[in-house]
Amino acid sequence: MHTDLDNFESFIDLSKIEKQKEKDFFNFRLKMNQFNFELMSFIRSHSKSQFIEDITMQQNGELPFLMSTMPTNLVFEVYCLKIYDRIITYIIHTNERITKLEDDYKMMNDGTVINQNIKLCIQYRMLKKKIVRSQRLIVGWLLILINKSGFVIRLMKEK
Repeated sequence: MHTDLDNFESFIDLSKIEKQKEKDFFNFRLKMNQFNFELMSFIRSHSKSQFIEDITMQQNGELPFLMSTMPTNLVFEVYCLKIYDRIITYIIHTNERITKLEDDYKMMNDGTVINQNIKLCIQYRMLKKKIVRSQRLIVGWLLILINKSGFVIRLMKEK
């Protein structure tokens, strides 16, 4: 299971993306404090075969029941949420290459930006960064929740 940002290019081949036209891409609208179920379904459907390949090696050929549209297996959900987190982390790193969200706040509050058009651009950029960061928090909360619920399920089975 790949979890680090360095191996992100293995999940999405960036050389293929650069050659594709813009109309070939899927658009996922991220919203503040709202989990994107469409993106999660997309990740489930595209990572199902790799997960089955990995899990069958570990469980001696026993295949789990998986669906793309809804959660059916907690292990698969954690696998997909980690991919979701890697995608969001990649977006955060590309959005904050030039300025971080904190730098944008500083520019807006210290009064150095006088032009109203530039202020609006910075506010828009800040909003995009806030939305992506909220997605990362949501994924983190979901991973904690699933890990804790998995622990509770194991405790209940032991009794």
